[in-house]
Amino acid sequence: MPFKYNYGYWIDNNLVLDDFRKQFAAIEISKENFEEKWKLL
Repeated sequence: MPFKYNYGYWIDNNLVLDDFRKQFAAIEISKENFEEKWKLL
C-alpha cells in the first residue's frame, strides 16, 4: 500500500537500493542537475 500521500513509494516491498541500481541501471545525479531538469517539467 502507498505510504501516506506518497503513491510513488510502496511499503510492502523489500527492494533495496543496490538491487534497484542493478535492475534498472540507475545512476546518481547532483542536486543541481535534478533541480534544473525538474524546472523543465
